[in-house]
Amino acid sequence: MFSIKSNEVIVVPCKSYEREEVAAAYAEIFKYFNKDKFDGKSVYIKPNILKGDAPEKASVTHPEVIYHAAKYFSDAGCDVKCGDSPNFITAKKMINSIYKTSGIPKAIEEAGGTMDNSAQGTSVKGGVYLPEFKMLTNILESDIVINIAKAKTHSFTGYTGAVKNLFGVIPGPAKPELHLTHPNAKSFTNVLIDICETVKTDLHIVDAVIGMEGPGPSSGMPKKLGAIVAGTNPYAVDEVVIELMGIKKGKIEQINLARSRGLTEKLENIKILGTNLKNIKSSYTPFKDAVLSSASYWKVLAFLLPMDLFMKAKKKPYVQPNCVSCGVCAEACPPNAITIEDRAVIDYSKCIKCYCCQELCPAKAIVIGKKQNVSRKTN
Repeated sequence: MFSIKSNEVIVVPCKSYEREEVAAAYAEIFKYFNKDKFDGKSVYIKPNILKGDAPEKASVTHPEVIYHAAKYFSDAGCDVKCGDSPNFITAKKMINSIYKTSGIPKAIEEAGGTMDNSAQGTSVKGGVYLPEFKMLTNILESDIVINIAKAKTHSFTGYTGAVKNLFGVIPGPAKPELHLTHPNAKSFTNVLIDICETVKTDLHIVDAVIGMEGPGPSSGMPKKLGAIVAGTNPYAVDEVVIELMGIKKGKIEQINLARSRGLTEKLENIKILGTNLKNIKSSYTPFKDAVLSSASYWKVLAFLLPMDLFMKAKKKPYVQPNCVSCGVCAEACPPNAITIEDRAVIDYSKCIKCYCCQELCPAKAIVIGKKQNVSRKTN
């Protein structure tokens, strides 16, 4: 169905989200599709809808990037569904509200598809680090799965793209549990890879037109990159996107682990279909306060220190004065280390430094490693 080899990645320039420009970019990607083989298939598009953010904030996949993929498969005679599992939410009303803010439902409707707000999960066998887990049933039962991620730096894993986006196939409440049981970046990234290997995804697309820089995946700043990247191997796709972003690969645990598990090759062995990477390459600054801000430093610590001391060395999340006491962080916290008083209060004796609170805070009132004069519990 897709004439793209595992060591091939399509890179197409796309400078804006104007419909004609995105359509032109997709036309280059569609050259590698066999449209005649799609008729009658059920297609599930998995975007990045982290939380209820407008597309201009660059934390969600832009609806225009979703629209053209959905329209292609709808026009090919497919039953197209689109959905995600936003953070820890399972209530359909809340999921619909998050979807609406992203702008994606309107794009899917225009393209002839439907949004899926089901949070029902089915148990599946995983891999070495995650032997069994639940994934969204409608994704499991689809003939074709299209993963459309957003290029962003990440406070915990350093980068989020094709591989990390598939963490969203896990129904809401189960995601915090995995942070609790896999609190360090290496262990958690191995879990992400197990999930990625289990989900039978046919195509991976990364919206790198405008990415996010800084304390991603939700509190960073939009930054233009100018490309749409696609391929059948998510690790190769991410390798290329990371190169375009100008992030040193030694800072990204995913690259090292995927290579060690034989799932991808070095960049020089990946065949680029489309434009030369030098025509697009940018310079994104990883989040300096994140756990992976100095990979060699943290690897040495992880090797030398017992796990409890290593976890103490990681920087803490701090609540800022602009906290609105909405309670989202408390609901999302895997070890239940947050309570709501006049503002959120973190009990650091329970905190595992997974940074879910910072990731999901709608007010951007939680930062990492920057203490303010705010009342809170301490060790």
